Amino acid sequence: MKQEDDSMPARTQGLTPTQERGLGVYKRLTERKGSPPTTRELAAELGVSQHSAWYLTQQLRSKGYLVDRPVTVMRLKLSAKGRRAG
Repeated sequence: MKQEDDSMPARTQGLTPTQERGLGVYKRLTERKGSPPTTRELAAELGVSQHSAWYLTQQLRSKGYLVDRPVTVMRLKLSAKGRRAG
């Protein structure tokens, strides 16, 4: 049986440092704007390409930190798990 890694807070276990940073930026931008950031805004804040920012959101989505919204311009939003994280 594999033991859990205690070095990472339970709220963000399974995230890489890059994903943790991306989630923090996503949360901060969402709180600042009152709505989720665009891929362009996320990329600019992280200093990465738009494709890298998009890929990061897909990783966070697959791990349960972002969820799809009903069809709107801003399709992803923070899940309950994502809001509780770090």
